[in-house]
Amino acid sequence: MINTSDKSVRSLAIVLAWKDPAWISLLESEGLAWELLDTSNLTRYPPEVMVIPRQTPAKIYRICSDLVSMGTTAIAEILPPDSSASVSRVSFSFPYHREDYAGLENNQIPGAVSVSCICSNEGKWYHLPFSLVNFWCAGDTGRKCLMVDPARKIVVFERLAQIVKKNLRRLILDVLHQAFFERHLPLVHKWYWPGHSRSIFCFRGDLDGGPAENLRCYLDTVRPFAGSVTLFVCTSLYRDNPAIIKSLVEAGIEVQSHTHCHYVFPEGRTNNRNLEMAERFLSAFGTKTSGLVAPAYFWHPSLHTILAKRGYQYSCCFGLGHDHLPYYPVVNGKINPVLEVPFHCLGDFFPRFHIELDSPVTRKFFSELMAKKYAAGEPMNLYGHPDMVGRLGSSPKLVRFLYEQAMSYPDIWTGQLSRLASWWNRRKEFVFQPFYDPKRQCVICRFPDGQVLREDVPAVSIHMPGGTWCLADFHACSGSGLAIDQLKAGSALRLPQPTDVGEVIYSPENPSFREKLWYYKKNWNRRIQKYRELYFDGTAKSQY
Repeated sequence: MINTSDKSVRSLAIVLAWKDPAWISLLESEGLAWELLDTSNLTRYPPEVMVIPRQTPAKIYRICSDLVSMGTTAIAEILPPDSSASVSRVSFSFPYHREDYAGLENNQIPGAVSVSCICSNEGKWYHLPFSLVNFWCAGDTGRKCLMVDPARKIVVFERLAQIVKKNLRRLILDVLHQAFFERHLPLVHKWYWPGHSRSIFCFRGDLDGGPAENLRCYLDTVRPFAGSVTLFVCTSLYRDNPAIIKSLVEAGIEVQSHTHCHYVFPEGRTNNRNLEMAERFLSAFGTKTSGLVAPAYFWHPSLHTILAKRGYQYSCCFGLGHDHLPYYPVVNGKINPVLEVPFHCLGDFFPRFHIELDSPVTRKFFSELMAKKYAAGEPMNLYGHPDMVGRLGSSPKLVRFLYEQAMSYPDIWTGQLSRLASWWNRRKEFVFQPFYDPKRQCVICRFPDGQVLREDVPAVSIHMPGGTWCLADFHACSGSGLAIDQLKAGSALRLPQPTDVGEVIYSPENPSFREKLWYYKKNWNRRIQKYRELYFDGTAKSQY
C-alpha cells in the first residue's frame, strides 16, 4: 500500500484552482484524475500540475502563485503576477488553426496558436491565450474545409461546429504532456475504449425517407455486422411504411430517433413535441428511445435540457462537435448528463463535389481515415444515408468495404451506440487517484472506499516521458503498484497532423454575402414548412 508519510510519492492528479465546468468536462472526457485545490492541506501532496481558470478568485490566485514559486507547474488562463520580470519566457507554437481560437496567431507559423512558458522561481506557468469555457461551450456553426486527399489537394466543404473542439483538446493535451514530462512524471488516465481496444467502430445511418429498395439493399449488406449499426429514423417519412423499420429491428439493428420532421426548432416547446412524436412511432416496435441524431448541423440549446428530462443517454450533432472523443456538454454552467458522441462528417455526399461515391478516391479516403484513427487511438465513428438515392443504399460494395476494412484491425471494439454510451457512463463513474513512486519507478492507483473493480472498468493508459505508452489493468496498479519495467509497451500513438486526411483544415474561402442571404431565406422557408408539418399536416396524417 502507499506510505502516505513518504514525501517521495507524488500525486499525478491534476489540481483545479477553481471549479470550472468546461475544464471538468474536458478532463473527464480524457479520463484524467482531477481534484479541487484544498487550501487547508497543501503539504501532504503539493500539486505537481495545476490548472488555473480565468475566473479563479484573487485570493485563490495568490495561493496558486505561491505554489508555482515553490515548484508547481501551472497551466493558466491568467498571466503570472511577475510575468514582466520573469527569468525566461519561451513561446511554443502549436499548429492549430487560428480560426478555432478567435483570431489568435503566431507570426512565424501562420495559423498557429502560441502558448507561453514563463519561469517563476522553482515553477513554471504555461499561459493559454484563451479561456476554455468560451470555446468548449460555443454553439455557432460555420462552413468548414475538410481534406480528402492531401497528395492531390482534394477538399470538400461542410457546415460544422465553428470551434473545432478536437483541435482545442489536442492543444491542451500537448501542453499537459509537456508539463508532466518536464517534471519526469508519467501522464496517467482512464483509457477511452473498453478493454485494451486501441480504437472503436460504430456506424450511424440517418434515414431520411428514401426508397425502401435502397434501405433493403443496405440491410442485406450489413446483416453480418448488425451489432455495430445504429440507424436514426426521421419518423414522419416512415409512418406510411412501418414494415421496413420492423425488419431493421428484427435484424438486430438498433433504431433511434432522427426527430419526427427532420428539423430542430428555435424554441423548446416545439422541439419537445418533435421528439415526443418520434418516440411514439418508435415505441410501436418495442424500442425505448435513448439516442438522438439532430438533422444536419441543426441544434438548439433547449434540446440539452429536454433530452435530459426525457431520459436520453446520448445525442450526436455536427453543430456541437465533429470527429473527437465523446464528452458531456456544459449547459448553463452545469455538466449535462446526456453524452455527446461526435462523428466524422464525411459519409456519402462526395457526389456533391463531383467525386463518384464508390471510386478509388473514396476507398482510398476511408482506408487512410481508418488507419489514421487507429494509429491515434481515436474512434472510427462513420456515418451515411442508407436509404437515399445516390448514397450508401445505392453502393452496397462500398458499404461492405467500410465494414470489412474496420473489422480488419485486430484490437478494435465494435458495438451499437447505446452500448458505447452505457460504457462511457460507467467509465465516468469510475474514480481513481494516481500516484508515482520515482524510487521504485512505479505507478500506483488508489480507489474510493466501496468502489468495486469490476471486469468492465477501463484500462489505465500510461504515457512515459521517454515516449513509451502502454495500457494496463487497474487491478495491477492497485496495492503496491505496478513497476514501469514490467509493462509491455504498445506501439506509439500517432496523433493526426492538421493537414492529414479527414481533418478540418484552414481555408480562407468564405461564403459570399449573396450565398449567406440565400441560405438565410432557404432556412426561414424551411422553418415555416416544418412548423406547419408538425402542428397541422403531421398530426392529421399520423396515427401515432
